[in-house]
Amino acid sequence: MSSKTFLKKSLPLLLIVLFLVSLLFVSPSTPQRAGVDPGDQPSWGVLGPSPVEAAEEAEPHCIHNVCVCNCLAHQCFLGWGSFGVYNAWFDTVYTMTGCDDSAWENTAGVLLSLAASAVQAPGAPTLSCWQLLSAQKYLCSGDCDGNNCRYAPNVHMSLDTPGEGYTAITVDNHHMEVLSEYEPTAYSRDFNTYFYLSYGEGQKLLLENWYVTSLSYPNWIIWHGLDDCISSYGCDNPRCKFLASFDRPSSLSHDLTWGGLIDLTGFTKNDHGIDSSPDQGYIALKSDGDSITIKKDNGLSGYTWVHNKTDKTDTVTPWNAYNSEYTVTNHECKGLCTVLNKEVDRDTYVFATEGPSAHFLIGDYTVEVEARLFHDKDINDNTVSYTCNLTEPPSEGDGGGPPGGDGGPPPIQVQNIGEGVHQGSLADNEPYDMYQLEVPTGLVQLRVTLDVPSNADFDLYMARGYEPRVWGGGYLCPPYDGAGIDETCELPSPLGGTYYIRVNPNPGSGNYTLTVEFLRSSQLENIGEGSHQGSLSDSEPYDMYHLYVPAEVSLLRVRLGEIPANANFDLYLERGRMPTETIFYSRSCNIGNMDETCEVAFPTEGDYYVMVDRKQGSGNYSLSVEFVAESEIPEIGEGDYQGNLSLGKPDDFYSLFVPSNLEQLRVHLEILDNNANFDLYLSKGRVPAIDSYDYESSSAGSADETCELTRPSRGRYYITVHRCEGFGDYNLKIDFVTTSELQEAGELENEPNDDLSTANQWDISKLMHGKLDVRFDDDRFQFVTLQSGLYTLHLTDVPANVKPDLRISTSSNQGVASDYSAGAGESVSLTFDANVGEAYFVLVTASSPSQISDQLYTLEMTIIPDPNEPDDNFDQATVWDFTSGSAHGYFWERVSGPSDWYVFTVPDSLGSVLLTVHLTDVPANVEPDMRISTTSNQGVASDYSAGVGESVSLTIDANAGETYYVSVKPTSRSQVSNQLYTLSVTPPSDDDTTPPSDDDTTPPSNDDITPPSGGVFTWDDIPIYPVAELVAEQSFSVEGWSRTEWRCYQTGDSESMVIAFYQSQMPTMGWQEYMQMKMEIEGDYSYYTKNQEQDTATVTIQSDKGPTIIAIMRSSR
Repeated sequence: MSSKTFLKKSLPLLLIVLFLVSLLFVSPSTPQRAGVDPGDQPSWGVLGPSPVEAAEEAEPHCIHNVCVCNCLAHQCFLGWGSFGVYNAWFDTVYTMTGCDDSAWENTAGVLLSLAASAVQAPGAPTLSCWQLLSAQKYLCSGDCDGNNCRYAPNVHMSLDTPGEGYTAITVDNHHMEVLSEYEPTAYSRDFNTYFYLSYGEGQKLLLENWYVTSLSYPNWIIWHGLDDCISSYGCDNPRCKFLASFDRPSSLSHDLTWGGLIDLTGFTKNDHGIDSSPDQGYIALKSDGDSITIKKDNGLSGYTWVHNKTDKTDTVTPWNAYNSEYTVTNHECKGLCTVLNKEVDRDTYVFATEGPSAHFLIGDYTVEVEARLFHDKDINDNTVSYTCNLTEPPSEGDGGGPPGGDGGPPPIQVQNIGEGVHQGSLADNEPYDMYQLEVPTGLVQLRVTLDVPSNADFDLYMARGYEPRVWGGGYLCPPYDGAGIDETCELPSPLGGTYYIRVNPNPGSGNYTLTVEFLRSSQLENIGEGSHQGSLSDSEPYDMYHLYVPAEVSLLRVRLGEIPANANFDLYLERGRMPTETIFYSRSCNIGNMDETCEVAFPTEGDYYVMVDRKQGSGNYSLSVEFVAESEIPEIGEGDYQGNLSLGKPDDFYSLFVPSNLEQLRVHLEILDNNANFDLYLSKGRVPAIDSYDYESSSAGSADETCELTRPSRGRYYITVHRCEGFGDYNLKIDFVTTSELQEAGELENEPNDDLSTANQWDISKLMHGKLDVRFDDDRFQFVTLQSGLYTLHLTDVPANVKPDLRISTSSNQGVASDYSAGAGESVSLTFDANVGEAYFVLVTASSPSQISDQLYTLEMTIIPDPNEPDDNFDQATVWDFTSGSAHGYFWERVSGPSDWYVFTVPDSLGSVLLTVHLTDVPANVEPDMRISTTSNQGVASDYSAGVGESVSLTIDANAGETYYVSVKPTSRSQVSNQLYTLSVTPPSDDDTTPPSDDDTTPPSNDDITPPSGGVFTWDDIPIYPVAELVAEQSFSVEGWSRTEWRCYQTGDSESMVIAFYQSQMPTMGWQEYMQMKMEIEGDYSYYTKNQEQDTATVTIQSDKGPTIIAIMRSSR
């Protein structure tokens, strides 16, 4: 199976991979961004690199949430120590608890899926899988409580070359034996490394921010686990793809050439507001508008460092003034920007590291390199620094260079070698061996193999035209990690010339063998169409073949079969050069002795090369080559066709001629075997393959596949039915859909439909199609919602010359959702919440009247049901029997209402009891508010302080037979999510319940209700004008008030209508008006209080020849 097919067919596993990879490789904020309080991180702690203050002194510490996540990865996977244990887990826990449920195919939010524990939550795993991870998370949290530095990496930075004008460092995560009280170790997560340079006692200047991907530590997956998996199951098997995600280096090296700093005196002009002197080696611009221009034609180049003190970010940009001037301006925004919370405070530094020799600053330079990790066992070894004395400038035009002379180690003698076997050795005190190799032109492949001692880790580096270095990359093949592992570098069709080979200890010592092989085309067996025999063994682990493909071949198929029962051979195919395990046009690597097949649709005439590679075992095999001509592909037309796929026939091909003037072409694949998984591919003018096609449909499992083309162009199309898993029969149905057929099905617009009175009625269970084929064309449709839930309207098949505008409005034409930002040919989707039976209008138009086309666009509506809606107010509350299970809903309250309401009655069996209501599975973008009230809507308990993604719990003292209401809402109606939240009640223990007495059943009197000592902040008691759009909101801190918030809405209704609404609705919510609203030019203002003046609200309404603006301020003492 190809990697593309794997990605589509194994999304459930991939999402778990992404989750665990995020635990291992992603740190808690965004790369190169800093200033985030670790306490503000989500509870899973998995969303980006470590939080640090840019260019400030770091205060390292270990983070509890990161510890928990690393513990999860260790307990579930990394800590097992063998492939056998992992394999048993995969075959039992993974496949039997629902972790591979196809519902995981919601790629929108892996972590949100994990947090949604409801069985029927869209995109959520099944409950049993979630319980498994949740239970382990609970145990890990307790494990980390004792020491948050458990399950932490131990990254060490070493200074490889402290040169003059040149610095080389290595970061590694090998140090498992250090600080054993913090065991076990962990992957490092991505982090940033900062290179600073300062001259004398002057300003530290940031030269580079090196982004380091997560470093592994020595573990069973890297040592042998991945290889064991591939040998047993093949490289494309999901369980092996998962392990491959952990295959990362444990160390990385990096070098930086910095030369020195240039005295910029005389090289600048148009100076404005600079905060330093050019003779200091840099220009500082610290105020808004400060600028400097570097003159051209002086050979100057260097860096610009922008230190954003507001966002706490650092950006380094190289520059040169070789042929043109270079101007830099510092941009800030203060004053009004500070009031509007949009302040930008920046410092910009400009400096040159290359230029005329006479202008280099001679003297002491200090280099500091800092790896910023906030979750590390030993933070004292994450920084290196040194001071060097630049006694003379680098050579003219040079900004420094690699180590040599006084700045680095003595040069290594280069040994000349050729094709053949060469012996060498490295002692403990030898840095490396270097070889020079002349490679002739016309080779099919160059292979260099390094056989290493069993107790040493020697690395092989190779480069063409220059000596490779360990640091900074620039070599042709990456080395392997681990003692006793042989190294191989294979180059297909290498360029002729001089190559350099470096054997590097990492660490270890002993004898090694270096083998150089030149593979020429004359050494390959030429094969053609037909069957060919071969064999592989320990001494001959692969066979290479040359294949010439003639012109006018529609499909090239190479099949490897008759593999011995105890063997596993793989097949590779490449055009124009020899394939390798990493370079190929097509590859097939099934498990065991399964047949392998490589296919190329409409192959280019020319030379192809085939490799049969031995993974395990030995023995004979059969290699067949088939050229399929276009005339051999069966011709089909409109109608139904039957076919069959098997292990020996993985694909069927069809030729289809599509006539002109079709509105739609529909190709539908019905899979008749529940254990089979077939995919559908479609292309015009060529046979599609799984990695090359025009249209495709590749659902999980045995689901049917469909390709629909709107107004397909006339011509020859080809269809491929591809077997992914299983085998069996299928039906293929071809439909040519004309305009009249769409009209009969109610799926085509009927002009005129340019205004509300002529809008077409649309059954949203079907598709709708239309054209924007005349100037100023407005297409309007009206639909009625079929059920309560979240609706998403999709506009697709947009003509390439049309920038589409899409709007949804109510029956009174009040806007619900809109998008006017799409580019030409781009699709648009709008999501809104609605209750059953509501009527809405859709408007489709072009952003410019000149954008017209006769191509059909497509409207489609998808629905996520919300069975509890409508439950948007006290009177519509959903009855909830909490003893039977949890309740679920969505935080999506833009249209239908501000809250979700539930009502429950305390069972008689509980008596007097303390009940705790929990709101969990809160989306990461939602600040949840929850309130419990009596049957008279008198508040009993509430919490409006939760942050985004945080859970809420409220406890009440209740008696049997009493009824309570629960309201749940986001703090802002703009906080929406299609992730289900969960409401549950903690079952009381025996100690919490008391059998009810006669006295307990007496209803409370009004005298029992005491006003609170403080205000109860909530937006539930503020009426929001129907269909008004929230356009702005802000929170304030005011002394004496616990919470103050401001929200701004706008509506197309008149100012007088809005005023009348608030005059009638505010009193019904318990508000007393202190100031009468009056019509004035600057707006209409009213001040309200309630709850003995503990709660206040102001409502300001204003309209000035545009939308009516509603500004509401809500406060509680």
